[in-house]
Formats: sequence, structure tokens, C-alpha cells
Amino acid sequence: MVKAEWFKTYTATDKPAKFEMIFQSWDTANKPTELSDYSVCTTWGVKEKRVYLLHVFRKRLGYPELKRAVREQAEAFGPQTILIEDKASGTQLIQELVSEGMQAIKKYEPTMDKTMRMHSVTSTIENGFAHLPDKAAWLGEYLHELTSFPKGKFDDQADSTSLGLDWFKQNCMTPVYGLFEYYKREDAKIREEEHSVVEPPVTRASVLREWDRMRKYVSPPEEPKPPRASGPAVYTRYR
Repeated sequence: MVKAEWFKTYTATDKPAKFEMIFQSWDTANKPTELSDYSVCTTWGVKEKRVYLLHVFRKRLGYPELKRAVREQAEAFGPQTILIEDKASGTQLIQELVSEGMQAIKKYEPTMDKTMRMHSVTSTIENGFAHLPDKAAWLGEYLHELTSFPKGKFDDQADSTSLGLDWFKQNCMTPVYGLFEYYKREDAKIREEEHSVVEPPVTRASVLREWDRMRKYVSPPEEPKPPRASGPAVYTRYR
């Protein structure tokens, strides 16, 4: 499904000095046994509608260690977005990290199975948008897993990659919702949350309270005074 020669390669010298954004994609498991799946985090940098794979973290972890690893990877690369699939251990992970103040966490809700998702992003790789480093300790295992997917022994790196590239394609490559538009939408969401005010319902009791409050500050109207007569006073004597 994926061929190694489809990926573009970058060296330490032609790696962008600064990226427009960095995001991480997590495929999570929460059992550290030898036969269980790995938890994988792929870290990507975005530059001019190109995506660069910066690092692959891959390890068998229990839930407490997984949660700690998400924080450590975030501290190491400073991503603006951390994608976690909203299912199984990922659901609990999202809820806890967001409640603890990690605003970069974004839940990813899958709309297709893993094989179809990888198929949907192969054009992004084949057309030269995805770049891999020319040297990395994790590079050999990464390419082997991706090129043998979906028939390989493990698929965690492939799942993390397809999740990240699917999000990248939807948010950073489309003509309508490019990277600039993505930031505008995120900023609008934050502003809306900060300024949203829930008005209390209007009830008869609240109206009466407001009326009573206003009466304290409004003086009653003065009684009109009789008009004064003009000219000399005229007295009439009665007999």
C-alpha cells in the first residue's frame, strides 16, 4: 500500500530552521506485556504545505507511564496540537490531560477503519508532501512497518502516521481550510469561550426584584405648583 521511495528525504542541513506548526499523533495502548501493542507518538513539523517527520517514540507502556510519556514528548517538542484517538485508553487520556490543563490535546474521532485511513493518505505520501530524515535510529523499523502494512506483525507506527497525515490533509492542505484558516478557527473558538455569557432566565420574581431596585434610585415626580398671578393683586371686599 505504501512504498518507501514515495517519501521525500531531508538532511540536517536542508531541514527547515523553523516550522509553521508542530503536531503530534498518538496511537495508544495501555498494557506493557510482551505480546501487547506498542504506544507510538509521531512528531511532525509543517512548512509550506509539506510535513516533516521529526521523531518516532515507540514503547510498550502501562496507563500511568503512557500519560507521563505524553507530557514528556510534549515538553520535548512543544507541539501546538497533540492528536489522540478518542477510543479505549485514548478517551480516558484525553479527559484527564485536558482537565489538567494541556490545551494542545485534541481528540481525533475516526471516520473509517485503519486500512481505509491509510489508503486515504497514500496520495499525500506519493505526491511528495511527506518528508523523512535521511538518518534516525528509528527509521529502519518505521519504514519496514509502513511498507508491510496491513500485513505486518505490528501496525502502531502505521496507525499513528495515517492518523497524523489524515489530520494534516484535512486542516493544512485543503484550499478552503489551510493552515492560516485553521489558526483563525481555533482563535475564534477561544475568543467565543472567553466571552460567552449565559444569561439567567427571566422570571416574574427577577422582574419584581429589578423593579424594587430601580425604585430606590428614582425620585417620585414633584407635585405641580399653581401658577403665580401676574400684575398687581386685586382684593374684593364682600359685604
